[in-house]
Amino acid sequence: MTVIHRTRRRIIWLIFIVLAVVGGLVTYVKFFREEPPPYFASDEDHFLFGSVGTEGEQGIPYWIWLVLPRIFPEYLPGPGGYASTGIISKDGREMPVGLSKVTIGFPRVAINCAMCHTASYRARPGDPPTIVASKFFETAKYYALTQHNFSPLATYFSDATFNRMDPKLRESFLDAAKRAAADTRTHGLAVEKEALAALADKGVTVVECDKEAFRKRVLPQTDNFIKTRPEAKPVVDMIRATQA
Repeated sequence: MTVIHRTRRRIIWLIFIVLAVVGGLVTYVKFFREEPPPYFASDEDHFLFGSVGTEGEQGIPYWIWLVLPRIFPEYLPGPGGYASTGIISKDGREMPVGLSKVTIGFPRVAINCAMCHTASYRARPGDPPTIVASKFFETAKYYALTQHNFSPLATYFSDATFNRMDPKLRESFLDAAKRAAADTRTHGLAVEKEALAALADKGVTVVECDKEAFRKRVLPQTDNFIKTRPEAKPVVDMIRATQA
């Protein structure tokens, strides 16, 4: 009886291990497996339909995205699905302009840069739309200097690596990083000034906005982000304390 009992226990453990391995593989394939983004032969198509890496954090399941206009047409401005909202489509493409589709466990849909930086026009009412892609002054005639996406300059590595540094090397490293950041920012601002002047020459109206009013409008969003991610509060406080 003892031998039979041990054999049964081994069989149960073996079945448990097999189920755990199969369950892990299924979970990985269905929820975490990441396939390479689609490749597009032309730069324009990559701009219109390519991924910018937002699917993992912000993407929605493809099948939900696909059926939403069919299930809730009453919330759209008119017939035609997503096209009624002004989203542009291109013949022969599965996804509309400005939306990418990437598999991360399951197919996900997210926006890319073309969602805001693409326009279309028709020479006559019955003509198919001509897409104007990867443009700026050709499609946007007003540019507001909100600087809401002002990019930070940072060097990232672990506390363990930083603490292992010789103190003299650590001080030199920090000093070099600060100097490099200041030089890079100075160069970037100079390039931005040249770009704004070029846009003005092309007929774009550059508008200085009330940044304080803009800051107040986005403050609730930032506070909600901190509530969701309290570990990010020290970083947000540092950003708020930074002066240009």
